[in-house]
Amino acid sequence: MFEKISDSMTVKAAWDTLVRCYGGSASVNKVKLQSLRKQFENLNMKNNDKVLRSLTPKFDYIVVAIEHSKDLSIMRIKEFQSILEAQELCLTEITSEREVEWALKASFSRKTQKPSSLEAKKRHGGS
Repeated sequence: MFEKISDSMTVKAAWDTLVRCYGGSASVNKVKLQSLRKQFENLNMKNNDKVLRSLTPKFDYIVVAIEHSKDLSIMRIKEFQSILEAQELCLTEITSEREVEWALKASFSRKTQKPSSLEAKKRHGGS
């Protein structure tokens, strides 16, 4: 950078040289900004894709829903985390409800089954 302004005789001349070399016009700055924004979005999307691909198969339906309903280029990792935590809580709740339901059904079906012939003989004093 010093080489570019070393020949300048005044501060204004040095400043003008720096602006010309690094500042550019408003349209150049706008293009640079758009390019940097696109690079950021691509990087962010790649990171989001990595997160989605690293999930276990039990989250496949959530991954599909996120991909179709959200803009991955602007979605933050924290938002992914919140969605996934909420879904995991729902899955856990549903699973525990089913386990309780199955346990109750199993308990009820054992009580309502007809006694076996061996149990009937024991009750009636048979050998």
